[in-house]
Amino acid sequence: MQMNDEEANSVTIARRVDARCDEFEHALAVGLPRSIESFLVGLEAADRLVLLVELLVIEVDARVARHERPVVSDYSTRFPELSVEQISAILGNA
Repeated sequence: MQMNDEEANSVTIARRVDARCDEFEHALAVGLPRSIESFLVGLEAADRLVLLVELLVIEVDARVARHERPVVSDYSTRFPELSVEQISAILGNA
């Protein structure tokens, strides 16, 4: 069974997101000073929003593991394209 264009595009986006998430996790693990924003540069809007949410989850988990307390207002300032509710949901899952 062959995928249609929309399905193929979704798979392509998912692969790009996964690859960037892996890079970001590696950077955090080895202590490289990489920001979420640096991983979003040059992306189309559809890729950017999907990747932003995934990277935010990764960053929040890493901060919580370091006993930091991420704050909604920090992220809402950095990422106005996300609603306070979206950010709160991510922080609530950490």
